[in-house]
Amino acid sequence: IAYVILLIATVVGNCMVIAAFFINRSLRTIFNSLLFNLALVDLFAGIFRIGFITLSLGTIHNGSWPYGPTLCNINGLVHSVAFSANVHTLMTIAIFRYLVVVRYRKDWITRNTVIVVISLIWIYSLLLGFLPIIGWNRYHYQPYEYTCLPDWYRGKSYSIFLTIADFLIPMLVLCYCYLAIYNFIKKNSQRIRAFSINGNEAALQQIIHRETKREGKVSRGMFIIFLAFVICFAPYSICMFLLKPVFNIELNRGLVFFCGFMANVNSLLNPIIYAILYKRFRQAYYQ
Repeated sequence: IAYVILLIATVVGNCMVIAAFFINRSLRTIFNSLLFNLALVDLFAGIFRIGFITLSLGTIHNGSWPYGPTLCNINGLVHSVAFSANVHTLMTIAIFRYLVVVRYRKDWITRNTVIVVISLIWIYSLLLGFLPIIGWNRYHYQPYEYTCLPDWYRGKSYSIFLTIADFLIPMLVLCYCYLAIYNFIKKNSQRIRAFSINGNEAALQQIIHRETKREGKVSRGMFIIFLAFVICFAPYSICMFLLKPVFNIELNRGLVFFCGFMANVNSLLNPIIYAILYKRFRQAYYQ
């Protein structure tokens, strides 16, 4: 029942986000194209990843995959692509916020740049997802999670590579970017308070401060989205990428199921976060 509710809520929520971009023209900014892509990723994950698990929960009762190896490969591919596209979209958002706020390089972020980056995210995610199909590791049914995933016990090289490429590097980049943004805004605020309220230089500093504050507010919203991702995926990533394949620790069935469910909840959270933080999204939702 929990997965049925999650499936419906995720699909409806992300369809509302996508519809919001068509309803409210002011949402169609270059930067928001990444949020649109994130909604597509979450909708993709909701329909296919959560949908597959919901189907499995209702039809598989003997612990084995009854739908054949081809569908198992497709199922595993969907999981890999959705996770990779999600984390690298979040990483791109953080890098772009860093360039705008800290480096004043808003001119670098053009519509063509965003289109190219989004295309590369999907191409990279697909290539990564196909690796087990073409022979590096394999997709097989994981009865504790009711879905097909890489075989974490079949060689550690793929698990280590995936941990580094799809988790550690993006997390380090994300943490660096948001920490740099926080430090920059903090120092900028202190510098403004040190200036006299008189003079052209102070007036210019106030203008810069207002712009930085506005960009900082957007960045805080993006950080909350990143934080939600970490809260949802960290338990799963630690269990699946480290404890199970690297340290060969046998995990409790209930723990694995809970971690998998938490990871899937992330696809539902972004539409809720947009509604809480951004007035324009709330207005579009009501419309």
